[in-house]
Amino acid sequence: MKRHFFTLFALLIAGMLFATDEMTVTYQFTSRSWTATLGSDAANWISGKDGANFNNGGVGVTTGVTGANATCPHSYNNISKVVVTYRTNKSAGEGTFDVKIGENDVTSQDWECPDDTEDGRNEDFYAEFNYASPQSGAVKLTVNTTTNSAYVRSVAITYAYDAADPVINAKSINLGNVFLLDQEVLAVDTAVEVTTAKLTEAITVTCPAHITTTESTLPKAGGTLHMHISAPLGAFEETVSLTSSGASRAIIVTGLIKENITLPGTAAVMAAGTNASSATVNGLSAIKAGTGDNRGNMTISVPANAGVLHFYAAAWKGEAGILTVSADADILGALNSITLQADTAIAGTSSNFILSTNTPTIYRFNVPLSNVTEPATITLSSETSANAKRFVVWGATYEEAIPSALDNTVSEQKTIKTIENGRLVIIRDGVPYNALGTRIL
Repeated sequence: MKRHFFTLFALLIAGMLFATDEMTVTYQFTSRSWTATLGSDAANWISGKDGANFNNGGVGVTTGVTGANATCPHSYNNISKVVVTYRTNKSAGEGTFDVKIGENDVTSQDWECPDDTEDGRNEDFYAEFNYASPQSGAVKLTVNTTTNSAYVRSVAITYAYDAADPVINAKSINLGNVFLLDQEVLAVDTAVEVTTAKLTEAITVTCPAHITTTESTLPKAGGTLHMHISAPLGAFEETVSLTSSGASRAIIVTGLIKENITLPGTAAVMAAGTNASSATVNGLSAIKAGTGDNRGNMTISVPANAGVLHFYAAAWKGEAGILTVSADADILGALNSITLQADTAIAGTSSNFILSTNTPTIYRFNVPLSNVTEPATITLSSETSANAKRFVVWGATYEEAIPSALDNTVSEQKTIKTIENGRLVIIRDGVPYNALGTRIL
């Protein structure tokens, strides 16, 4: 009897010494690019693919952006449950959620709008993932939509922890969408506060390729980590690692860096025409023309003595093709159309577009103008084209006409005008010139 008592007593003491507690943290999403809050703090998820919109209090994932996904900026040990809170369309919606924790296998669960729902846009639904064998790592959520839309409002993560374990705490950094003007690297200096518990040695700081820190180590009590980030163009994701006493923390730095290249000259006036409206491309003012059902047009106005018109233009995803170019005066010469390339990111219900390319060079057009004796208006239209029903135009500028060697050249041969890679090329006597009359070597 006494032996059994001591055995039971030993088990109770062991349970007290090695007891773990459960905690649930809930990330509330705030935009289609998976920005989020954790309590009162920003805790933006790392977007692998943005949603189409942010509606009904959640990240909207339509069939057009199915596969939209994001990864939690923090890693957790011993995760026992993940709950996705979502809404859907009024009476119909269907798809699957995929959850992957760290390097573990993906688990999937169907989501739908139940038949008895009064309005799925105003009611919360829950997809619960339970793990009999707890998993560790960062949670990645992928939303697959086969019917209508899912609006992901939050993700709750339940995990176990031992209060006696050493801990390092530090927030990750989301640079957001950054549009650089005529430069290819974003330079940022920032600082992160590091707090700790139960560490027995200094914190070692390990940096990746594009991030440096002033401090190579921090005291075991924590402190301020000063960081310099040099983020190149494209989707940026690098990790600064903090380790000490068997504990670790990953400071994940993310962002989307794009370049805007200024076109030469003075800003021209762009205006929406038929079935057209205001938009933005890489944060710049733009005109979106055409809809899913109707073709459209837009105009660019230039003053007298304009010699060259520059602009960027891209077609809707999957709708590359020809646009008609016309003017209210005979200023375009033989030019009557241009061919647009499509950009996969020019899509969805939003009018704020971020190009899939890192720079907009492939969408640039240079159009020569002649005999602009008074203000003129150029119209870009999809109304008579077989393709390119929807398109966007941005960044329009003009340069004044100047005398050129080409203008003074007398030739009996026919002059040929063509657009190559978005650039006007004038061929006279077999020699190519640019729009300003300079010979192309």
